[in-house]
Amino acid sequence: MFSRFRTALLAHADTEESSEFAGLRSATGPAERSAMAAALRLASSLAPTHPHPGNESTSRALLVGTPMAMIDRARDLLREALPGRTRGGDGTHTPSS
Repeated sequence: MFSRFRTALLAHADTEESSEFAGLRSATGPAERSAMAAALRLASSLAPTHPHPGNESTSRALLVGTPMAMIDRARDLLREALPGRTRGGDGTHTPSS
């Protein structure tokens, strides 16, 4: 099952690189792409850092997404500051051995 997922994921990435991104580059200028990149960075900075089931709808994500992002980022900072805590390979925090 993982092998099929990996194959599909790599095919998707190849399509993005060869078709979608190439089309985007030909349809936009450098200034517009820079503005799009800035908008993406801003959206990423406002997004939660952990999954929150039940926030899949656009309206709910807009309503609670930014407060949840603030809580997530504060929680991340606190966990990183606690002695004896390390960041796990999956982005989660685990107690140190």
